[in-house]
Amino acid sequence: MFAAVWAVALVGMEAYPVRVEVDVANGLPAFDLVGLAATEVRESRDRVRSALRNSGFEFPLQRVTVNLAPADLRKEGSGFDLAIAIGILTAVGALEQATVSRYAFIGELSLEGVLRPVPGVLTMALSLDASWAESELVYERPLVEVGVSDVDQAEMAGDRSFRLIVAPENLAEAHLVKGLQSFTAATLSELTRVLQAGGGFEEYPLPKVSDLTPAEPGVDWLDICGQYQAKRALEIAAAGGHNVLLVGPPGSGKTLLAKAYPGILPILSEQESMEVTQLYSAAGLLKMNGQLMVERPFRHPHHTATLTGIVGGGRELRPGELSLANHGVLFLDELPEFPRQVLEALRQPLEDRSVS
Repeated sequence: MFAAVWAVALVGMEAYPVRVEVDVANGLPAFDLVGLAATEVRESRDRVRSALRNSGFEFPLQRVTVNLAPADLRKEGSGFDLAIAIGILTAVGALEQATVSRYAFIGELSLEGVLRPVPGVLTMALSLDASWAESELVYERPLVEVGVSDVDQAEMAGDRSFRLIVAPENLAEAHLVKGLQSFTAATLSELTRVLQAGGGFEEYPLPKVSDLTPAEPGVDWLDICGQYQAKRALEIAAAGGHNVLLVGPPGSGKTLLAKAYPGILPILSEQESMEVTQLYSAAGLLKMNGQLMVERPFRHPHHTATLTGIVGGGRELRPGELSLANHGVLFLDELPEFPRQVLEALRQPLEDRSVS
């Protein structure tokens, strides 16, 4: 028994569609997961087994093999739990392949079968929307279904919409992508019942703007008395996007001016807002309120920060403070105290205005 469902892999700041292939065959009970999976992905075997059992399903006492294709793309994170569970349920006949092939499943599963949020959903949704628009994703719907009228067959043949299933906390973030239909369910058992009934998802309440926590007020530009030359220089830098080096004796107001600097920056444009929101989503720093970031980021790392923390990268690719300050401000207080290798690494991004 074979089944295939769609998931998404987040690699650095990019997302790629992943086909989760599940095969349930006769043999000694085993659960093998292949496809260049990281440790947290391989651990999904235990989470999925418990989630299925506690959701009222029997885990098949057969040889279960799960392949995450393409096999040469490294998969990280716990967001494959839901797709693997749905794939197993489809392989054993609890769900129809024609139904689940129209969805992509992103979410972590608790041992009791509750859907949990994962970072990077905005980037994943944008990738799915682009892949679907370019016809990279296809689902296998049978040409003829028993017991379905000719009119319904024609409607289903013309329905080529693709849909995304996420945890409730990620739904507002997924809704930022207007070209993709996004739905949610609280638990695996609830999601299975909806899919068995044909996919009639209920409307899930989204947070309102009035419910959002306002940003903490920073230093007001008008509260700084004097410093006319320094304030004039910072205003010119804010208007032209220039770099600034503040030099002076201790207590002269350098740090205070720098902390007040974000207050005179223009708000983000729509394109800039989407880029910054994607960055913070992939880094797991985005508040799950379904709102694009409109304020320019202000990053203030400590002078003991490492090279990876400032520039990014590492064993698991993550954006550093330099990337998180995109379209905003990276404030290096006590600049000479930063390690030499960090300052040397910042030289090339300052010249090219990009970091790899």
